[in-house]
Amino acid sequence: MFAPGKRMGPFCRNLLAGIAVVAFLGQTLPASSQFRPSHNINKPGNREGLATRGSGCQAQMSPSLTTLVPTSNLGSTIAPFPTFYWYMPENSYKIGSFTLYAANQPSAEDEPVYSASFRLSGKSGISGLPLPPDATMPSLKVGQDYRWKLTLICDPDEPSGNIFAEGWIQREQPSADLLTRLQAAQPSERHQVYAAAGYWYDALRELIVLRQANPQDTSLLEAWRALLESDAVQLNMISKQAENP
Repeated sequence: MFAPGKRMGPFCRNLLAGIAVVAFLGQTLPASSQFRPSHNINKPGNREGLATRGSGCQAQMSPSLTTLVPTSNLGSTIAPFPTFYWYMPENSYKIGSFTLYAANQPSAEDEPVYSASFRLSGKSGISGLPLPPDATMPSLKVGQDYRWKLTLICDPDEPSGNIFAEGWIQREQPSADLLTRLQAAQPSERHQVYAAAGYWYDALRELIVLRQANPQDTSLLEAWRALLESDAVQLNMISKQAENP
C-alpha cells in the first residue's frame, strides 16, 4: 500500500504524495479497556490541531485534527514498527504529511527518521499509518523517545496556514510476564492486556483490528469508549465522533 520514496539522512524516507492512509471511517470499535499508563512522564506539544493563521482551506475544529495519544502526549509500544493513529476532521485541505523524529537533547534539533505524504479525502474519521518494516526503515530503538507530527497542508508555499498536531512514542522491551499473558490471551483480549500494562499504541491497534473485523459487535463499541475515555487519555469527543462520523 505504501510506495517507497527517498531517504532523509541515514535513516529517513520520504513517500510520494498520494499514498494511501489506512482509514477506519464509520465503523464501531471491547469493554474493560481502561488504559493505565506505566509511568507519569509528560511530553511537550499539542495533540489537537493548531493553525498559525487563516488559509484558503477549512477544517472542522470541534473536534479538530487530533493525534490519538494519552493526555501526557506520550505512549509506549513493544512494536518495532508501530502504527500511528489520529482523528481527521472534515476538511478542505489538499495534502496530509506525517513525520517521525528521533528526539535528541533539548539543545539539539530532532532528527527526522521517516516522512510520508498523502492526499486527503476531506472526510472525517479515524486514520492510521504503519511504519514500513523494510531494509531502508530501521526499527524503533528501545528506550529512544520519538516525536511525530501530522500536518494538513493547504498551500505548500504558505506553511503558516497549515494545521498540525503532535504526539510522542517510546518503544519498550516487554517483560517475560507480559509476553506470557499475551500468549495466553484470546485475540479478543489482547487489547485489554496491553491497556492494563500501559502499552497505548498496541492496545489501540489491537482494538481497531477487532473493530474492523467485527463492526457490529457492541462490546467493541463499549471498549472503544472505555479506552478513549480513560482518565489518562480523555479523548471523549473523539470516542463519540467515531461512533457517528
